[in-house]
Amino acid sequence: MHLLQKIIRSDSPLLKRPFRALCGYALQNSGCSERIRLKRSRYTVPFFAKSNMALTLWVDPGVVDRAEEFIQSVLKQGDTLIDVGANIGCVTIAGSIAVGSSGRVFSVEPHPRTFQHLQKTVAGNQCRNVTTLNVALGSEAGVVNFTDERRRDDTNHVAVGSAGGIEVPCITLSSLVEQYSISRISALKIDVEGFEMHVLRGAESILNRVDCI
Repeated sequence: MHLLQKIIRSDSPLLKRPFRALCGYALQNSGCSERIRLKRSRYTVPFFAKSNMALTLWVDPGVVDRAEEFIQSVLKQGDTLIDVGANIGCVTIAGSIAVGSSGRVFSVEPHPRTFQHLQKTVAGNQCRNVTTLNVALGSEAGVVNFTDERRRDDTNHVAVGSAGGIEVPCITLSSLVEQYSISRISALKIDVEGFEMHVLRGAESILNRVDCI
């Protein structure tokens, strides 16, 4: 009874449509899922075999991403977006379309496996205005421990003060901005599972260039 109540009350499409979720799990485990392109409003995403985000899009194709909606509403042709914590690239692609060929998108995803998904999403949508970076962003440069959840990959995060998982390189947002000579940032989106303040501390010298966070 407890499980039934959880399904009824949950906002998760995986619990609201359990039979479609089970079919999705089966497809992912079959190794054939990436032949399927998941259609969004203006782009597509491969049905990655090891991606909870892709499974969510499979289960509920009409699910609305508020971050995507917001990015599309504030960006215009020629703008610059920095997407920190890009996952498989939904906000990145939405931003790429919004800023057009005269704009730029810098898409940051630290987990190596998820980064490969991001690259495939960018390539599959022919987004030539996107620069992808396989690093973490933090308050200082170095190396950080990162969790390596395979089924709940969309919750992987920097494991502060703990060992285990995988090691990923870390840079500051300020150094990224200087490296790519970014004079103005129209929108800065940060979704890093609780590590946001560390990202902002590494961006203090360039926050005056940001129009919207």
